[in-house]
Amino acid sequence: MQKPVFGLLFLLLCAHADAQQRRSTGNSTSPTPVNYNSPTKGQLLVDKNNYADQNSATALKKTGTAPYAPSTSNPFSIFSIPTKNTKPDTMLAMPAGSIILIDARADNEKVGFMPLESDMQKKGYTTVGLQLDKKLSGWFKDNFIEKNISIDSNHPRHLEIMIRKFWFSNGVSELYSVANPKLRTTLYYQFDVYSSFNLGYYPQQKITGSFTTLYDKGNAYNELTDSLFAVLRKELHRQNLEVKEVDSNWQSPIDFNDYYNSKMRQVSHFEQMPRGLYATYQDFLEKNISGDSVELVKQYSNYDRAEMYACQLTAFKDRQHIPSNKSWGYYDGSFLFLNTGNGFFVKLIRSKENFNFYHLRNIQQDRIKQDILSGINIGNTSYRLLKDYTKAFALTYQLDTDTGILY
Repeated sequence: MQKPVFGLLFLLLCAHADAQQRRSTGNSTSPTPVNYNSPTKGQLLVDKNNYADQNSATALKKTGTAPYAPSTSNPFSIFSIPTKNTKPDTMLAMPAGSIILIDARADNEKVGFMPLESDMQKKGYTTVGLQLDKKLSGWFKDNFIEKNISIDSNHPRHLEIMIRKFWFSNGVSELYSVANPKLRTTLYYQFDVYSSFNLGYYPQQKITGSFTTLYDKGNAYNELTDSLFAVLRKELHRQNLEVKEVDSNWQSPIDFNDYYNSKMRQVSHFEQMPRGLYATYQDFLEKNISGDSVELVKQYSNYDRAEMYACQLTAFKDRQHIPSNKSWGYYDGSFLFLNTGNGFFVKLIRSKENFNFYHLRNIQQDRIKQDILSGINIGNTSYRLLKDYTKAFALTYQLDTDTGILY
């Protein structure tokens, strides 16, 4: 979803305009957790914006199945994630009159993809996006802010927490076992903390990192969010806001807004990217191609032998060969291909402003030379370890627009 350049600025200015109404975090009734292991029709949330027309969205809601259409609008079935509702013995007192949470993620529709086990696949599901039971900023307010932090309603300072990343990814660290497949889930997170007053912003801290645990039928989601909440509480407790509230650290609202929209503007102009090979992700964002021509050396088609899902290629500059094994990606004028290692470029499917990879099982089914397969990495996981997990799970990955790698 393309975000207007000044949309975030407008939101922030409006947030300050009604700050008196937002200075108290208050108490609210937490939503009833949903059992995502046993989804029912009543728990299926359909985002009609992901579909070519309203009729297909209505049909999806009635049947409870997700048609796989990566070549068109790439629909998702979206379920809620249950969270624990524990409250600590003591609240963390923050010297601020209000806490404003803003979702500044590139993809604000979902928080990852569910690894689909065989029972879900038999029901017709092929890609299931994970979505919380409300917008992410509201979910954090209910599950973290109101249960961990108290504020001083008379304080002139406001605390701005920008949610830059909150994403569940799937990977492995050991070979597949039928008796005990140890799929692992990682939560990647980034929060940028600012204090604000006098019509300006003061960068305080960037809280970023990841946690990993066994997927365990989805129990990982609770465990990982609990770990994240513990880290956020600890880091906010360490803050001495006044130290960084100096003139040299002050940012205007325009500078603040532009910082959070700059990379989104680059990615949203994908259609304008020149056809060619890109040495790095930054080169892709800056439209700097390598060489002046590209030639496909090998094409890999999917199981119906109709559509290319991966390729190998070579590039030329002034008629001289340029190695592509270490290049980041290739754009053919219609699709983006990501180098997963050894020059094996996999096709990413466009979904609004995002790029997804679905064809892990195709690689496993195809006859590809072992010397090529040995160098492939899907995100941070070696294909050598990941390949046999396709027997138990259908896995989907997305391009991280911050790093340019799959997660």
